[in-house]
Amino acid sequence: MLVIADKLRSGAEKRVVSWLRKWQDDYRVPGVAIANCFVSGQEVDLVIITPYTTVVCEIKGLNPGVTSGVLHCTTNSRWKVPGFDGDPVGVRQNDTTPYDQVRDGVFKVKNAAARAGGPAFVTGLVVVVPPRGSTLRLDKKSAPQGCDVLLCNTQNPLRAWFHRAHHRAAVVWTAEQAYALLEALEHGDSTTVAGLAAAGFPVEAPSEPAAPLNPPAAPSEPEPLVTASPRETPPKPGPPARPPAARARTPLPPPVSRTDEPAPARVEDPPPQRDISAPEAAEPEPFPPAPQPLPSPVPEAFDDRRRHRMHTAAAVAAIGVLAAAIWLVAQLGNGRTEPRGTTGQQQNSAVTDQTSVPPTPKTTSPSPPTACFPFQPNC
Repeated sequence: MLVIADKLRSGAEKRVVSWLRKWQDDYRVPGVAIANCFVSGQEVDLVIITPYTTVVCEIKGLNPGVTSGVLHCTTNSRWKVPGFDGDPVGVRQNDTTPYDQVRDGVFKVKNAAARAGGPAFVTGLVVVVPPRGSTLRLDKKSAPQGCDVLLCNTQNPLRAWFHRAHHRAAVVWTAEQAYALLEALEHGDSTTVAGLAAAGFPVEAPSEPAAPLNPPAAPSEPEPLVTASPRETPPKPGPPARPPAARARTPLPPPVSRTDEPAPARVEDPPPQRDISAPEAAEPEPFPPAPQPLPSPVPEAFDDRRRHRMHTAAAVAAIGVLAAAIWLVAQLGNGRTEPRGTTGQQQNSAVTDQTSVPPTPKTTSPSPPTACFPFQPNC
């Protein structure tokens, strides 16, 4: 911690300032302490500014006659030690307790911090330093809001108090802001912003300059003019390059075939001259034609069913005619054979009954063979 001390008077103040100077390395507490600082006409024993808090300290030595016992600290009544008559801790005239003195310093430092643009909250702390070898104990019954009291036989209670305050708060003072407060307290010539940064205060990040909207262009060198000789003629400009055709979205009509070679110009109608400076506009993409409504398949399905029924009826009729023809042929075949056999038997039986003379053999001419038909019985 950076300590700005001048004209230390009491032994208690010297002990506390020596403790602050020892807070280095592992015991370091970042900040700056100003001893015997006058604020608006009032002398404050210590004004301690850290990155996390602002503290007004009043250092009080104990009466040499008090070496043991319990120090009772209250807000509205005088502090006392049982068995000791008088004030164990010195106070100002018209003050009741050391809290009154520290609160006056808190309000004045708070006004200075507001002028510097810092936080408006300032803590008041009363540090009671007993003589070495004392066994006095502290009993804090009450304290005003924003004030506290410590009994410091050594530096440990004071350093622990600052560590707790730092853990509970966020950063409220940067090196630039702390230096502004020091200037408000008329101690700006005692240090610099760099010294406060070395004491542990964070440094504000420099703001980056905004880039210009239209940066000036670098001056370009003029191009040399090339003059053509009278004998040399500039080459004729070739045909302009055709822009790549836009890719169509697979239209339904067949795409029109294009060739890379330009179409031959007609004699009677020469092609119009195109402006080389203006690029050709890409042909618009053909829009696919709207799909036509499909005819209803009901009549075709009806004709198919009708045709199928007609074919089935014709097949059934043909099968019936074929079966009837087969049956008729079979009936005709049965009618020719059965009567012939029956007649022969009847004749033979009649001849046998009438005469016993052996029949004269008859010469019969062979009958023509009877034709057989499919599925005819006895054939």
